[in-house]
Amino acid sequence: MSRPIETAVTIDHRLEAVLTAAPDLPASDVLLVCHPHPLHEGTMHNKVVTTLCRMGRDLGLPALRFNFRGVHNSQGVWDQGVGEIQDAIDAADWLLARYPGARLWLAGFSFGGYVAAQASRQLSPAGLLLVAPATSRFDMQSVRVDLPTWVAFNQDDDTVAPESMQAWLDQQPKAWVTEYIQPSGGHFYHGQLSALKRQAQAWLEGCL
Repeated sequence: MSRPIETAVTIDHRLEAVLTAAPDLPASDVLLVCHPHPLHEGTMHNKVVTTLCRMGRDLGLPALRFNFRGVHNSQGVWDQGVGEIQDAIDAADWLLARYPGARLWLAGFSFGGYVAAQASRQLSPAGLLLVAPATSRFDMQSVRVDLPTWVAFNQDDDTVAPESMQAWLDQQPKAWVTEYIQPSGGHFYHGQLSALKRQAQAWLEGCL
């Protein structure tokens, strides 16, 4: 049986990406992961992003991470979040074209969480995984989830206001949302990546 490997790919001849998957095997579910803010050193190599991709790998899901426009070798320039949402939609379309008929799971960290939540309104994924979504920095008030959603953040987050994340959560339908809130670990989950992966993986496995 083929083992998952990381393969560099290009989306629409403009976005660099890495697909973690067993070569030439079909899949019934796929995972797309969006990275943090491009203007604050966010890339697809962020440790939370790669942790979520390893989670997908361990569940047997092809996992795609990509660089938003203007990051490293991805073409384009920063577009205030608007173009970046389109980047995520294009990446999802590429992934679903590669795995016809698969269900899409969208994940994102920080700014990537905002992008994933906004992109979900057009993509209609099977579910969302949002880690420290940027609720105090970008407009997520218009996003009301109506699909299985897993949300994680730490109460000592010093980048996104925990109060804003909790306020956004409080507005969401309880039937759809599972929370993983811890007292410490900061924005970048210092010393907590393994626990984050276990919790996210357990939730997603229960949904598959």
